[in-house]
Amino acid sequence: MTAPVSSRISTELHKLVASLRVGYKARQLRRSGAFDAPWYRAAYPDSAGWDAAIHFLAVGMRQGYRPHALFDAAWWREQRRGQCRADPFIDYLQAPERWTLSPSPYLVLESGLDPAGLPREASPLALYRGSGGSKGLVPSPLFDPEFYARNNPDVVAAGLDPLLHFVANGGCEGRSPCVSFDAFRYLSVNPDVKASGEEPLRHFLMRGARQGRIPHRAIEPARLMAAPHAGSLAETLAAYQQEGRHRLDARTHARLPAPGAAAALLDDWPWRRAGVPSSRGRLLVLLAEVPDRALMEILTSANPGGAEPWLVGLEPAAEPALEASSAPALSLGRATPETLAALLRAAALAGPHLSVAIAAPAEHPAHVLAASQGGLTVVPFPPSPGSAAALPVTASISVVVPSYNHGAFLDERLASILSQRRAPCEIIIIDDASQDDSLVRARTFAETAPLPVRIIARARNSGSPFAAWEEGARLTSGDLLWIAESDDVADPRLLERLAPFLERDERVVMAYCQSGAIGSQGERLADDHLFYTDEIDTARWEAPYLASGETEIAEALAIKNTIPNVSAVLFRRRDLAEIAAMVAQDRYCGDWRSYALLAARGWVGYSPEPLNLTRRHSANATLEGERNALALQEAREIRLSLWRRPGIPAATIRAARAQHQREISLLQERHGALASADLDRLDLSAEGALDT
Repeated sequence: MTAPVSSRISTELHKLVASLRVGYKARQLRRSGAFDAPWYRAAYPDSAGWDAAIHFLAVGMRQGYRPHALFDAAWWREQRRGQCRADPFIDYLQAPERWTLSPSPYLVLESGLDPAGLPREASPLALYRGSGGSKGLVPSPLFDPEFYARNNPDVVAAGLDPLLHFVANGGCEGRSPCVSFDAFRYLSVNPDVKASGEEPLRHFLMRGARQGRIPHRAIEPARLMAAPHAGSLAETLAAYQQEGRHRLDARTHARLPAPGAAAALLDDWPWRRAGVPSSRGRLLVLLAEVPDRALMEILTSANPGGAEPWLVGLEPAAEPALEASSAPALSLGRATPETLAALLRAAALAGPHLSVAIAAPAEHPAHVLAASQGGLTVVPFPPSPGSAAALPVTASISVVVPSYNHGAFLDERLASILSQRRAPCEIIIIDDASQDDSLVRARTFAETAPLPVRIIARARNSGSPFAAWEEGARLTSGDLLWIAESDDVADPRLLERLAPFLERDERVVMAYCQSGAIGSQGERLADDHLFYTDEIDTARWEAPYLASGETEIAEALAIKNTIPNVSAVLFRRRDLAEIAAMVAQDRYCGDWRSYALLAARGWVGYSPEPLNLTRRHSANATLEGERNALALQEAREIRLSLWRRPGIPAATIRAARAQHQREISLLQERHGALASADLDRLDLSAEGALDT
């Protein structure tokens, strides 16, 4: 008898013995309706040729196989608190607790679920499976299908179930399940979770919450747990999400509001008669007493500061004044300090185009709260001509779109430029000899665009993405310049938020905002780049700031490029034009060199709102740079040039050396050992003159 024949006989005998041993239990398992045989066969190829239920009972249970994509044995054991005596799935099918406990961290029991009248073997999981996911169990508040679908269009395009995709792959890839849980950051700050391969939300719910691990940098556990009836961190976070916070977007502000608080975004508060904010800026007027007729006239028609008044009533007595005014208005009734603090925090995050004036007695808490809110400009009331409330908009903004083989993304990019609430005056598209349909798409756009569009089509590729910076700065006419890379996307408020930094202060040479990251099909990869800057300072990039260039270099740029994407930057055009030729030949780090050269000439403004989305994909030049030692060679030159500046702290040089060595190690780890000649070119330790 040949070996293959003998093996087949042995296998069939094994199946027969298993069938005799567990046949009755297998029939019960099938009758339960909770066992998902098609999924089981697909998930475990070694079950081929077997009856799926028999294989699970005879083989799978010992191997830790799951009977359903969403049944979690470890979770069920934990829910049962030591009462699980049999295999977890068998226990689930038999225990009365199945009607009160969920079998999965991703599901909760449907409200009003009543087992009366159902078959004895019924279970919520069986109802869920039999109804296609509409009965018995519903997604946990911490998995928001709408949020997941919106941020992962590739999953929708592939026709995949959002929850099943998240459980199987998405969470481990760093895709977030809801606005209140940042899977990417959770993996970034918890390397043990990433190394284990465990899905991050599951880890948080099973262990991380008890260990005090933070679900999202915009969530403050102390404030969360201070809410009335707060339970564990995991339970409170789920209740917080269920409260409706899924309608907010953590990408647009640095702190999600406390439970029960109003929206963190100023525009999301219940304003009356509110339209698109004026380009003249906003003056938020806090009213604790009804103003007299003369004061009301100043507010509604003759504001000498030039900014558009938006009125906030802090007491019921202010209501008639709000109704009489044609200005946007918000009534807070009797505003509590917590509510007013939330409003002022939202105002601070709205950017430098907004100021606050307080029409209230000196003892009113609004004065103290406004003074203590960082990043907020408070002006006297009524504002006088030339006060900080005056934001004359005189600067014109040009846009340069460097384009190379990004036809798949160009329409979305150009649409996000046209959607800017602060409209640019012109667009120049510089096509660097693309081989795809980029040029065709650019010309189609130019035919219908509501503003002047110029297209420059190069016959040969320049070899550097920074050549377009020099050409664009030279050919455009605006006071300010936005280099909008052709594969990125912008929030409509980007120019509106950044322009006032440069309009208010002639010293400011550039202003930038926080950036999120998306994939080739728009899938959300990261809400921000704070994971990248946290190793320098965990607080510096959480609030708006205005800093001298010397400070920006000493505290950030001398260590690494802390402005991860040029599409998030608005430049003063004349300054960029004067330094652009110095970086036109750089292949990878010309952006970093440009920021450093500009910072040496003036001041830098920053907004913490992630109003830019940088796209990470296989054709991305930054990713290519990570594979090439030339990028680190350019980085070495930049670091050395910055270290030689007077006044650079020794601690900065030490931090930069450590960062440079990490980058070398990462290059070796990802792409193999570097040649000794490459290591010599990249090494910084030989710079004895810079020893500290």
